[in-house]
Amino acid sequence: MTIACCYVVPEGIVLGSDSTITTEVDNALHYLNHNQKIFEVGADSTFGIVTWGLTSFGNVSYRSLIALLGDRFRTAAPQSVLDAANIWSSIAWSAYRACFAEKIDRYQQLETSIRNRAEPVPETEKKADDAERDELNKIYNEIRCGFCLAGYVVRDRMPHAYEIELTPNLRSQPFPSEINKVKHFGRDSIVSRIIGAFDGDIKRAILASNYWKGDSDDLDNLLATVKLERPDMTIRDAIDYVHFTIYSTVKATKFSTRDKDCGGPIELAVITTDRNFRWVRHKGWDSAISDWNP
Repeated sequence: MTIACCYVVPEGIVLGSDSTITTEVDNALHYLNHNQKIFEVGADSTFGIVTWGLTSFGNVSYRSLIALLGDRFRTAAPQSVLDAANIWSSIAWSAYRACFAEKIDRYQQLETSIRNRAEPVPETEKKADDAERDELNKIYNEIRCGFCLAGYVVRDRMPHAYEIELTPNLRSQPFPSEINKVKHFGRDSIVSRIIGAFDGDIKRAILASNYWKGDSDDLDNLLATVKLERPDMTIRDAIDYVHFTIYSTVKATKFSTRDKDCGGPIELAVITTDRNFRWVRHKGWDSAISDWNP
């Protein structure tokens, strides 16, 4: 799992992430803490990408695909950030479909079967229905992934960022959605609790409780009174904010009983409208070695 963030301010863009990835070994979850989730698109570039969910498409690494994207931009520069995001969406979608074709087809078969069947009545039918729904959710969570492509084109030097999510229920290439100022990706529930005073799970639990007599809007209005308002920020304050939210998530995960699925070195990158992609904090190639031999 990941905690990642993109923050867009007038001066540019801040990208941040943790370094933990989750793998499965002998049916047990295992965590590695030195993965890279932020990439510059090419070299001396005005674009960066932050990733979450999967770490590759099988034997095809994100690093290789993003390098190919950089090669393409060097040959023919995109006309806008949206244009760049659409090109990346096409590349990522093709690789995703090729890697997970069997799982995607199985997911869509299950989805169609569940949607078209009548409500199961006999106990045997209910068990079969439950088993298929469990398989559907398992496939969805196994191969769900996302990307945020951010940057600017030299023509106007206006910073923009777009989110692209790949899931097995998609029938065609996803259209990028623009990010308004700031967004967290992956394990964002802790950030929601710190900044917004609640997350989706808490809200759903309150609405389902017999003790709550209002509706969803009533709850939103109540929670809005305790939400921490975020002021407009300079680029350096945005760097501080992104680091704070990722660091808080990593530490809250460490000092809890939940899976240690967020952690490792925090990486930060910045793209300012007068300069290209730069690392603010970037682990060296010896980070895993240094972790054991400081």
